Amino acid sequence: MGLGHEQPFPEDFWSAPTSTPWKSDNDTSAVPTGSFLRDIVADLPPGVGMAPEAAIWPLYNEEAEKWDKDTVETQNGGMENLLVFAALFSAVVTAFLTQTLPLLQPDNQQTMVDELRAISSQLASVGSGTTPAAAHRESVFQLSSAAITINLLWASSLFLSLYMSVTAMLVKQWLRVYTTDLPSAPKDRAVERQRRFDGLRKWGVVRIADSLWTWIHVAVALFLSGFVIYLWTLSTALAAVMVAFFAIASINYLSLAAAPIFWPYCPFVSPLTRILMEQPFPEDFWAAVVPEEKPHVSDEPVRRRFINTIPTWTGMGPDAAIWPTYNEQAEKVDKEMVETYNGGMENLLVFAALFSAVVTAFLVLSIPLLQADNAQAVVDGIAVLSAQLAAQQSIPVHSVTSAYQQAAFWPSSSAICVNLLWICSLLVSLSTSVLAMLAKEWLRVYVTEVPSTPKERAMERQLRYDGLQTWRVDGIVNSLPIFIHLAVGLFLAGLDAYLCSLSLWVGVPVAFLTCVQWFNIFIVDLSN
Repeated sequence: MGLGHEQPFPEDFWSAPTSTPWKSDNDTSAVPTGSFLRDIVADLPPGVGMAPEAAIWPLYNEEAEKWDKDTVETQNGGMENLLVFAALFSAVVTAFLTQTLPLLQPDNQQTMVDELRAISSQLASVGSGTTPAAAHRESVFQLSSAAITINLLWASSLFLSLYMSVTAMLVKQWLRVYTTDLPSAPKDRAVERQRRFDGLRKWGVVRIADSLWTWIHVAVALFLSGFVIYLWTLSTALAAVMVAFFAIASINYLSLAAAPIFWPYCPFVSPLTRILMEQPFPEDFWAAVVPEEKPHVSDEPVRRRFINTIPTWTGMGPDAAIWPTYNEQAEKVDKEMVETYNGGMENLLVFAALFSAVVTAFLVLSIPLLQADNAQAVVDGIAVLSAQLAAQQSIPVHSVTSAYQQAAFWPSSSAICVNLLWICSLLVSLSTSVLAMLAKEWLRVYVTEVPSTPKERAMERQLRYDGLQTWRVDGIVNSLPIFIHLAVGLFLAGLDAYLCSLSLWVGVPVAFLTCVQWFNIFIVDLSN
């Protein structure tokens, strides 16, 4: 918008009529016109309080500033968390993608092994006096369906992650423009702010920001789907474990997303929940789910039914002084609770993202242990050729002179163990990150205000708070560090096994220090 106004457009270009034009700065009409005036002063007597110096404008600006500040801070915080997670998740996907992209090209090392095998067979035929084998013909390279599927899923996951990062930066820019360069005159400021607010709603900026989390979840699902197929080509045992983990995680995610549909005050709201609530369910669906209540179909909010049925609050009218006092104290408690939880989860998200990148770097080293080493096969083939040539020249050698045959490959138990531990560590870390993002969404919905009277606001807040307690959101949030500790423990166990497979002189001391450190952590936790 700022760049556009700097271009050499015709003089009358920017004066073209808009969808909601403002007729005049001197509005003294008896009947207010325009969406802004109808929204703000519909309850005022006609023609009263509309002058530029009227008291309504500072009051409106004060309330609008509070709303804008809360909205912008909430959305900016969400975009910052998304940027951190998406950036490091992109690094994880990229590391795996670099391992699978060569599957789309011919394997020159395998071709070399085949050539060595053919040469060895010819030399063996010459040495035994039999008819030499025919020259090796290079086979036409064909892409496997698994390689295409894996790279398609991971490339799509990487594209979504990067695209969501770019969109998140754009959202932050839109919100920055929304709150800057407002006029100083109270009425002009109110009018300009309302125009921007109307634009924000008309173009669905908040919906765009909320949808980014949905696509990040889709990117994670695509990556895990490709990971299952990739492991299946390497080890069926590891793939079976991965399938079980993926199935359990998917069922839990879908259950959490669907719970608010059946129980209106369940706090487990996620992007998938909003999608499900927007589907055209049959009219009698909600009657079978929640007796006498239709959460998003009924026009009567649930809170009104509770206000009329709770006997302990009988006689406390909507104008009673207790409600503003209660709301003020409840807001302080909620703000402290949400800030505490959000601060802990933001730190957890940063650590989990960095830790996932570390585990991925080690997995890139260990996953090739599950595949045949063509480089070693080339070395073995050259050794056999050398022995065959030496035998034909009557040079004593300590090697067989038969034709070279590449042995069948089977991964070692240590390679399977190391990869299993590190894969589980990565999955636990990523799952904890997703759960932390969901928990932040639950808390954001919890503190989102519903325009209502002080009494209804108090009741709505209490019902939401009861939902947090009933569904043990605090227990879920407090358990997230435990899962991160579990992921670290699995990684260190795999690291010890990997080092021991390389050198016991290195692996055993590291394993001893790891056990001592975890014992100290366990003692400290017990003392607390």
